[in-house]
Amino acid sequence: MYEIYRGHFYSRNNNKWEAVISCDQEAVPQEVGALDFPGEEPLVIEWEENKKEDVICSSSATLILISPGDRTYENLYTIKPGAIRLDIYKNGTKYWSGVLDPEFYEEPYNTMQDYEVSLTFSDFGILDRLKFDMKGYRTIREVLWHALSSGNLNIPVVESLISTTLDGETQMTLLDLSVHSDNFYDEEGEAMSYYESIKGILQPLGMKMVQKNGRIWIYDLNGLYEKGGSKTLKWMSDDQVMGTSEVYNNAVIRWSPYVRDGNLTNDECYVKKTDASLTALNTTQGKNLDTSIYYSYHASPDPINWFDTSDSGFTIWTDREGVGTTLLDDRVRFFKIVPQADGDESEGVAMYWPSISGSQSGKDYRIIIKQHGIQPAAGTPNSYVGKSLFRTKGTWLPNVKDWRTLRLRIGLELLMDVRYNPFEEAFNMKHEKQADNEKAWKAWGNFLYIPVSIKYKPSGGGPTYCWTNRNALPLTNLRKPMTTINETMGEWVPYDDSRDDEPETFGYLCFYDVTDREEASAIGGWKRNRPAIDPHNERLSTGLARSDNGQYIPYPNYGGQGGEVSLEIRRNGWIVCDGGTKLNRMVNADDRKLMGKCHWILVKIPQIEIQRNLIEAPELETEDVIYKAEINSNAKETLELETVCGTSTTEIPLARGAYFNTGSNEPITSLYRGGRHTQAEELFIGTLYSQYGERHLTLSGTTKILTDNITTYEDVMKKGIRMMVTSEVQDLYNETSETTFVELRPDEYSKTN
Repeated sequence: MYEIYRGHFYSRNNNKWEAVISCDQEAVPQEVGALDFPGEEPLVIEWEENKKEDVICSSSATLILISPGDRTYENLYTIKPGAIRLDIYKNGTKYWSGVLDPEFYEEPYNTMQDYEVSLTFSDFGILDRLKFDMKGYRTIREVLWHALSSGNLNIPVVESLISTTLDGETQMTLLDLSVHSDNFYDEEGEAMSYYESIKGILQPLGMKMVQKNGRIWIYDLNGLYEKGGSKTLKWMSDDQVMGTSEVYNNAVIRWSPYVRDGNLTNDECYVKKTDASLTALNTTQGKNLDTSIYYSYHASPDPINWFDTSDSGFTIWTDREGVGTTLLDDRVRFFKIVPQADGDESEGVAMYWPSISGSQSGKDYRIIIKQHGIQPAAGTPNSYVGKSLFRTKGTWLPNVKDWRTLRLRIGLELLMDVRYNPFEEAFNMKHEKQADNEKAWKAWGNFLYIPVSIKYKPSGGGPTYCWTNRNALPLTNLRKPMTTINETMGEWVPYDDSRDDEPETFGYLCFYDVTDREEASAIGGWKRNRPAIDPHNERLSTGLARSDNGQYIPYPNYGGQGGEVSLEIRRNGWIVCDGGTKLNRMVNADDRKLMGKCHWILVKIPQIEIQRNLIEAPELETEDVIYKAEINSNAKETLELETVCGTSTTEIPLARGAYFNTGSNEPITSLYRGGRHTQAEELFIGTLYSQYGERHLTLSGTTKILTDNITTYEDVMKKGIRMMVTSEVQDLYNETSETTFVELRPDEYSKTN
């Protein structure tokens, strides 16, 4: 940032107060403008009233300037928030820093010059305008520093007044605990603000954040009492008022661990506009709307009826632009099916699809078919699988201590079909026998194997891992038929990224009808994959026969920091075979030419789900963790807090909102403070009990300006009672503070419910 204005004034006590305004701009300013101040109260800093459990104690500085010309400072408000910073110095030492708040600006409109202009700057208000934008595991210190830097707040952070420890001895720092970034994004990918994120991180730890004397102090109330020292108040007026603070009946802390159950991927990928009133029948070129191309298909399977241009069963919209998945082949597109009379609305990736033009001549008809996209090549177990067609966005999987109790379920929903309209009955036409093609698939296409690359990239770096079941499937060795789920799980092995276009390591997702693997087709309409078995017709174990759709694979546990899993579908080496085929003896690829009979290959966005690694296992814990304690049975009010980070007595697998030990990346289940060892929330409740279990003294009035580091204060008439500041308005010219104090107590615990 470059300095653009500077000025100073002297207080009544002859201290030099200097104001420097800087701008985040590329060009060096030609000159630094001079600031001119009025005679009274040119600069006031205010900390609004905050309660003891409040986390972020923001402050604002109001700077009054004399404008030398018409709207001299108006341009400051046309620059993006956070780009203008005020630094205040006392006798050459930085005292306060904040950025311009464009919400507050006013000046006389009918005066040309020498009028007063009020500029308001805030230290932490900018954090509410900044969206969380970090990824992976991050230490609390990293999150805080990144947020401050993003807001152009160049203020050192002090952690010396933290009394919490990890081991009961060594003071904890913000470097010792980590959080995972996924906790601060909702299920649609919308990020919290940094204000919400920092509040959510610090609150369960009983920490507060305030700027005083040119530093940002991160502290807990017990640490302030034990380590912050104490100073004697100097009153500057006779306006003091004494009172008592509030008390609470009980405290309730509710932590949402953010265990996202079910599908972890976003099934919505199509972002362009569609219109159900638009159709494109009887054209092989389709029609355009902006960058999208759409095609329509007749509801009637008999072409003799296709002269009716209102006979649209459904329309498929396609576009290269989408979200959540990366298209790796220029020929594939995102799609969205918009039904008119057939099918259901769906979206995903279109690999191969037709466009059809039909015309009638007397009692005869003529059909022209054009295929779009890419038809995957059929292969054998030893075939080259080629490049990938698309890749899903990485899905984060946390580091889990007992990872063997978990597994992943990979679900792929496929529409692969021989019909022009896959939602209508197959029809034998004179030029193409679709009903016969459907029968051929039932006879010889009972199993379909699609080669995929399911990759896991550890967050801490290191090699990529890829799931494979090629050794489990009898592709190279003839073994007894696979009949149990454990046989189908496959394994993770290191992956050679340099051979990504010609991978030696990959796996297969398998499609078959579990109720009829001898005479039912593997395709036709929307079908879901099943645990991959060799194409046998033997009896399956009960667990495998009754298992849900999808491929179960081991939970990856590499690198110790969690990681991201993604899925790619390969464009070659798709295996079609009959029930009873010996895969290891396959020589010819798709000798019945079944792949060539298909007109449609669409897939919805693959699903990734974390499950317990048992056939009949309890569901993953997703409920909120609630801590309660009675504080004062005679009080009425309940103090309720909802937190986004937290701890529990035992590890909650997949809790995104957990704290993690930075050294081991294992979830934190307990901490130490004030001689007690328990969950962070229980420690916080102990702090609340200490502060709200009985009424405490409050004082307010005008004092000598409090330019100290953060500390506690004592009044000469109330010796032994230490107080903390809860609100303050500093007049830098008169060097006085309008301040409110409340009695502070160290952590003193009582039995909780």
